[in-house]
Amino acid sequence: MCGICGMALNNTIKPDKKVLDVMNRTLVHRGPDQEGTYTSHGVGLGIRRLAIVDLKTGDQPISSENDHCVVVCNGEIYNAPELRQTLTARGHSFKTTSDVEVIIHLWEQYGKDCINHLRGMFAFALWDTRQKSLLLARDRFGIKPLYYSILPDGLYFASEQKALLTIPSLSRNMDFLSLSELFTLGFVASPKTLFAEIRQLEHSHYLLFNQGVVQSGPYWSLNLMPEKNSAPIDQLPHMIDEKLAESVNIHTRSDVPVAAWLSAGVDSSAVVAYMLQHVPHPIDVYSLSYEEKSVDEFYKQRTLADFPDYAIRLNKVVCHDRDFNLFPQSVWHCEDPFTSAAEISRLILSRGTASKYKVVLTGEGADEVFAGYPWYRGEKLLRYFQFLPPPIRHLIADLPVVKNRFAGAAQVLKGPPKMGLERFSRLIGPPASRKWLPALLSAQLLDKSRLWDTKEAKQIPDYHSSLLSLQHLDINVRLCDAIVRHLDRMTMACSLEARVPFLDHELVELCCRIPISQRYRIGQEKMMLRKSLKGKIPEEIRLRRKYSMTTPFQKWLRNDLPDFARLMFSKTMIEKKGYFNFETVESMLKMHRQGGGDYARLLMAVLGIQVWDELFVQGKTAE
Repeated sequence: MCGICGMALNNTIKPDKKVLDVMNRTLVHRGPDQEGTYTSHGVGLGIRRLAIVDLKTGDQPISSENDHCVVVCNGEIYNAPELRQTLTARGHSFKTTSDVEVIIHLWEQYGKDCINHLRGMFAFALWDTRQKSLLLARDRFGIKPLYYSILPDGLYFASEQKALLTIPSLSRNMDFLSLSELFTLGFVASPKTLFAEIRQLEHSHYLLFNQGVVQSGPYWSLNLMPEKNSAPIDQLPHMIDEKLAESVNIHTRSDVPVAAWLSAGVDSSAVVAYMLQHVPHPIDVYSLSYEEKSVDEFYKQRTLADFPDYAIRLNKVVCHDRDFNLFPQSVWHCEDPFTSAAEISRLILSRGTASKYKVVLTGEGADEVFAGYPWYRGEKLLRYFQFLPPPIRHLIADLPVVKNRFAGAAQVLKGPPKMGLERFSRLIGPPASRKWLPALLSAQLLDKSRLWDTKEAKQIPDYHSSLLSLQHLDINVRLCDAIVRHLDRMTMACSLEARVPFLDHELVELCCRIPISQRYRIGQEKMMLRKSLKGKIPEEIRLRRKYSMTTPFQKWLRNDLPDFARLMFSKTMIEKKGYFNFETVESMLKMHRQGGGDYARLLMAVLGIQVWDELFVQGKTAE
């Protein structure tokens, strides 16, 4: 696990190493164990390394035996031992035991198709001295981040935007469409960022840069259609069991000890149970608890750590109400804000884990792969209304009982009947965001933001199934652009590597063979996963309904606000920054604090943008 950065120029001038060093220093939290750089005519590569695999010879950059290629990589290649064996048989010679070195030899063997052979999480940059070309690539689910900017003199890239912001010629102008997307979707979706000149390389994409010429596109896509390749229902639980066990096994490959995160849910419990088959006992697990008992999932229910048959050492980390003060630090690491404070609790859990460990396995990804979120139920129930004429749907949405008690459902009813990015955003985004956004944005921003430009929205395949369309967006948008992003950012803020066995692409491809009829049933979410875990975890946990863990930011906004929040919500700062209408912000905050409605997600977006401006536009510190 690392942080990478660099540049490829339009000419053969050797880049200024001082520029590369400054970029690299912004990433020290991602890799405190080693710093490396490479400069040559037309290229510069930087790396901050967190040493996990090959502690003795694995420093980067790594070059080929003939020095024709050099690579820097952030991530882990879990099938490196198998690839090494195959490549050695084909005559390739290795000089390290690093998993990263296989990328170079795969490039020599297959060219840019080398990416398809990798099984893992990665974002890498490979320079070929003969072709004078730079290859950037990102893993299939975007677990590892990669940003880039194309400027007049060439292409610059980095694991985090803050490294690119050190480049003097890069402007800090806002992408206003991204701003409105934050309020409607709840996060900024790739390839956009809040900065107009910084883009994300999308998950499962590559970018090839050769002296000003850019070639890019996807190297892999997930086929959710199971009809032609459905697996026998009676065999699926066993097949999932075997593949998940294999995935957890290769995810424990490490030269340093490995821990796990454990909640009361089925996903992390499954990961820990499979880990016990492969790693020395007992396993240290870290669990997040809350001072606020209403959101504490450990309150009145047992976890795997409470069952003596499982060799587990429980380490509980507590998130307190006072931890709202960590919000500026979370924005500093996340960069593009979210509409909740989930990253704060992640940061606290990461800090607790990183006090003893460099690697932790987590259960992220299972809810997307097995259709486990509450909005699958919501979409299935609301689907019956799609056949009504729009005026009738609007009339139902405006009924007091609907708009007051079910604001999210009202927002969906007023949207398009066909599942796409706009309907998806109405399903998962901040309730009533479209109602409030015109009044919330300042007059000078309202025209620039274009609110929601459907012409620029991502297009999705026509699955002829609302469920599959929803799952496509859940995996390819929310998972890849939100869930794994703040997982990576909060763990790497603490120099901690998070691994996600449920996002092994071979496991996900297998799960796409589940027939549509078995994907989701109301009251039986993730039933195929639960069937595969019979006998692996206690029945009490295996059959437990999903508990949506959330940080109590709604309550935090009703408590005495921390100094930074009072300042950011003040009339002086709202008007000084010019993004929002103060009267609207003041009214929403007052209604929320007095119990006149739940406007927490919209208020967190306002707070996030205000802090984002302080940190990345004004250049202030997160402290």
